[in-house]
Amino acid sequence: MSDAKLKIRQHFERTPAALLAKFRDAASGPVVDAMGRRGALDISIRPVTQNTAFCGNALTVWTVPRDNLAPYAALKFAQPGDVLVVATAGCDEASVLGDIAIGMARNAGIVAVVTDGLVRDQRGLDAVGIPVFARGLSPNSPFK
Repeated sequence: MSDAKLKIRQHFERTPAALLAKFRDAASGPVVDAMGRRGALDISIRPVTQNTAFCGNALTVWTVPRDNLAPYAALKFAQPGDVLVVATAGCDEASVLGDIAIGMARNAGIVAVVTDGLVRDQRGLDAVGIPVFARGLSPNSPFK
């Protein structure tokens, strides 16, 4: 058994709040067009909550399939207004996060969660109240 190792970039340049405020009510289509028609989510990543509008700095996390240690660790470095973006290499074996973890993210100031993996607890996710985008839903838990 190997020891878990995380490399966390604790500080990164965030877009100033005043600039983000100018994008809060912008439609995504014109923003993507202005970015050279690049930057939209992969079409396999869909909203899984009723609330879908968000704008913020991306707090990015990469994790191995079926593991959610890195997303939990990243919450320590979240700042109000950040968007938690979790890359799982498209893992479809189990969820990476559920309503409890996403509720913790909201409490840390996260305004939305986006993952190329799966999430769980859809009813609970709607109750958390922040937008969540994922490739799908699975009741299977990740390893902790």
